[in-house]
Amino acid sequence: MAGQHYVKIQLRRRPLEIACLWGLAMWTTAPEMVRRDEFVFGINGHPLMQAAYSYEVSTVDEQFELLQKLRIRWYRVDVIPDSTGLVDGSVVDLARAAKRHGITLLPVLTVRPRPAVTAMAAYAEGLGIGRGFASRYGSWFSHIEAGNELDIWPLGSGPGGDGSTLSQYNADTLAVVTAFLRGLSRGLKAAAPEVQVIINSAGWRHWAFFDALKRDTVAYDVVGYHWFSDMGDIDQPVDSGMSVLDHLTSLGKDIWMTEVGRRGTVPDDPVDQGLWVGKYARDFYGSRQVKALFVYELYEQRDFLLNSDPRDDTEAFYGIIACPDVPSSCRGRKRPKPAFDIYRRAIEDQLGQPGQ
Repeated sequence: MAGQHYVKIQLRRRPLEIACLWGLAMWTTAPEMVRRDEFVFGINGHPLMQAAYSYEVSTVDEQFELLQKLRIRWYRVDVIPDSTGLVDGSVVDLARAAKRHGITLLPVLTVRPRPAVTAMAAYAEGLGIGRGFASRYGSWFSHIEAGNELDIWPLGSGPGGDGSTLSQYNADTLAVVTAFLRGLSRGLKAAAPEVQVIINSAGWRHWAFFDALKRDTVAYDVVGYHWFSDMGDIDQPVDSGMSVLDHLTSLGKDIWMTEVGRRGTVPDDPVDQGLWVGKYARDFYGSRQVKALFVYELYEQRDFLLNSDPRDDTEAFYGIIACPDVPSSCRGRKRPKPAFDIYRRAIEDQLGQPGQ
């Protein structure tokens, strides 16, 4: 909502709803569902970027302790390097703290080419950022995500469509984006050859963006994809009998679902969120093509409710931890939402990890 008003989450539920949640949380996984490969369960957070996370040693430790309760070891975080790849020194502090807690960070370089640059200039920008970031920080990370949802820019400025064909993207802008990502990936690999580079898209039917990456010789290791509740089922046939997952599988790379969540609503519905997270934790784990799942996100960000634009209000409720009703940060008393316990139980059941 706009202005100074915000919605209070009601966690008291009717017996039927509680029974549904309990039933979902208590499922048991059949032996044939246990995967022999290493599946990554993770979560998104913004410890360096957003007010709700409030970067301090004590608040960061609290986030890592919540990850440990969830039985996950991966934390996807956004960073903004400058034109030389330099990030505020807190990124190293965060990496050190993560190591102490046994957590692996997945940094997302949330950068894009400067407006109105040529493809050649965008390539040079990406190369400098990638090389500079990896030379300074690459030793801390096994995977780095190059850019975030850069497909939205050329698709939004194109003739329109669902992102499934290249003709729907603005050709000039797309060429700038792919040149930037080609440089960014090469820069990362030049300074940190062992790092696995992930390139993502915003999801839905935007698989043609990866066709453009292949056409323009952008080298990367892992397909990143985002999937939210308004997108339906990722394995449902949508294109001549092929599903979105079929298109991604045809790329011949590992698939990491780096943002997965139920779209926020006003008022919030934490019960439905829990059911949705539980279903997709099970479904993506059960898919042999998908190698990783990162739920979006750890904390609610109720400060979005203070924005004058009501379109930002739903951003406040993605978190699986309910924050205090004063939307300035997530300090003070926090309340796990149903999705927190369901996600934890899903991980325990599917990976055979013991509960506490």
